[in-house]
Amino acid sequence: WERLMAHQQAISEKRLAAKVGRQMDVLVDEVDEDGAIARSYADAPEIDGNVFVTDGQNLKPGDMVPVTIVEASEYDLFAVQNIA
Repeated sequence: WERLMAHQQAISEKRLAAKVGRQMDVLVDEVDEDGAIARSYADAPEIDGNVFVTDGQNLKPGDMVPVTIVEASEYDLFAVQNIA
């Protein structure tokens, strides 16, 4: 099980790393002092990873915002808001 999970983690990390630099719209679920916790159209709440919008303190739950992915981990993405 541990070997299988480590292999899956490496696959997930590689797939998410391919999204770095891309722009996408995300739906904000929560906001705290660290920014906003959001998800993309492909992510189910409480199942898939999150998109952490590091400069999202000004957002509100329910906002749909364009972001640019700046970093990826094994399961989550980190983004900044696109400023128009």
